[in-house]
Amino acid sequence: MEGKKETYSFINYVISYPKCGRTWLHVALGKVFSCIKGFQDKLILDSNFIYGIDIFPYFYHDHSDKNRSIVENKTKYSSKSIIFLTRDPVDVVWSYYLHCKHRTKKFKGSFSKFIESERYGIEKVVLFYNIWFKNSLIPYQFMDIRYEDMSKNMNVVLQYVVDFIGLENCTKDIIDKSVEFAKFENMRQMERHNYFNAGAMKPLNPIKKKKTLKKRKIRSGKIGEGYKHLSKFDKIYVNKIIEKHVSAKYFCFLDLL
Repeated sequence: MEGKKETYSFINYVISYPKCGRTWLHVALGKVFSCIKGFQDKLILDSNFIYGIDIFPYFYHDHSDKNRSIVENKTKYSSKSIIFLTRDPVDVVWSYYLHCKHRTKKFKGSFSKFIESERYGIEKVVLFYNIWFKNSLIPYQFMDIRYEDMSKNMNVVLQYVVDFIGLENCTKDIIDKSVEFAKFENMRQMERHNYFNAGAMKPLNPIKKKKTLKKRKIRSGKIGEGYKHLSKFDKIYVNKIIEKHVSAKYFCFLDLL
């Protein structure tokens, strides 16, 4: 097996903003490939191995440049097939807040401050979505999938992805096994025991107590969780962002306020 390819050499990409379920989809799709190709499951998150497999998509958080500004020009993807993964922006920001505050320690303020942050906040998430949908005709192929649909029926979404990238010999039994393998409780156990020995799901320390849940890579994954943590003033701010940027053509969530 050849080593990891240059990023630009990939044919298929899964692109999302952080905290949209990219790792979840990677593990499920990786299990599909391990069933078909016959390699060990522990290699699913080994980038030097998995990205050497032909047609396996490159999982990429293409949301900003080195200055954390959103990149608007997508012409470099003109010959690529893009799977664009989205999630309700309020849930994205809540999950990202927990990640930055408790896991990476990059943010020390409140959730309210995080929501309004130019660097991390909800306006940036929405603008990122808008830019990609606006440029959806640039790639050779473009397919959008939603975290909410993955939660509702991962079997259907995973089959959709498998068909899109052109993977052959994938049976219903393989899809079922892969979805089961990537269930949240199983992924939490794999994180706890450092099953993949990979940065994406590597525990910061042995996780034994419930209070350390916020520090985990894999947390609850519940739909609508972010809305429970919005203050009255947060809701006013989020509504302003919705009115300013959100198009009904692209968004069918953000209805829980």
